[in-house]
Amino acid sequence: MILTSAAVIRTSSQVKSNKDQGDGRLDVEVRDRPNRRAFIIEAKVADSRVGMAACCDRALAQIADRGYHRDESFYGYRQIICYDVAFYKKEALVKKNSDFH
Repeated sequence: MILTSAAVIRTSSQVKSNKDQGDGRLDVEVRDRPNRRAFIIEAKVADSRVGMAACCDRALAQIADRGYHRDESFYGYRQIICYDVAFYKKEALVKKNSDFH
């Protein structure tokens, strides 16, 4: 799902990654400037397959609690789409959250 959304973004996009810094910033952001859209991706690692949904919920809570979508650098973007991703071994669970404007 993330790849599908990212694939439609033109080459004038900007992608930034936190690269495991663990300093409280979002994990990945993709900015589609021509269409004034931004994608925020927050990822977590689960301890089990059963725990993947809870990890996605924690990722959503982190986006909301830290206000990543309200960062002043997103001013002027019409749409901010958030994805929560949980990984367990070679499996992934991806949830798309409500769009922020």
